[in-house]
Amino acid sequence: MPVKEPPSYVTLPSGDRMPSLGLGCWQSPPSELSSAVNHALKSGYRHIDGATIYGNEQAIGEGIRQSGMTREDVWVTTKLWNCRSSFLFPFTDKIADHRPEDVLPALKRSLGNLGLEYLDLWLMHYPAATSDQGVLDIPYTETWKAMEECVKLGLVRNIGISSMFSLILLYIFIEDRFFKEGSGNSTCILPD
Repeated sequence: MPVKEPPSYVTLPSGDRMPSLGLGCWQSPPSELSSAVNHALKSGYRHIDGATIYGNEQAIGEGIRQSGMTREDVWVTTKLWNCRSSFLFPFTDKIADHRPEDVLPALKRSLGNLGLEYLDLWLMHYPAATSDQGVLDIPYTETWKAMEECVKLGLVRNIGISSMFSLILLYIFIEDRFFKEGSGNSTCILPD
């Protein structure tokens, strides 16, 4: 049986076409990442995947600018972080943005770091907000609602989730808010 070539794009519920192959930027030192992003884009990559917790969004943005690509030709994904733990992540300055009132400022911080006016895809990196004291009482459904507002503002084209277990995904499918008419029609689920 011949091997089929994977699709070049995945069509999201919004109708946007996300490139199926992207450059992941986890554990990429910022000092090397700008050049790597630039090279990847010049070599044909069109999807760059980052996250607030990676601490390298500024380098991603610099690499995009160095490439000379137009914004419309580059798909940018980044992720909203959840953990305020000085023990686990001492270098993050205790970033955690799951409180609804923190979501829009978190997005604006990422956009500023990247030097962009909008994101193609913004993922909730993990379903539970945590701190050194344990899990915080911030339902991820409330975080999601705040992310939907960012779509309505035009700062994000698509929102989604990552690093969530199948039982949580099942709950999200069943929960009355997520896939109903009017939820922005911009949902993308990317389980690990």
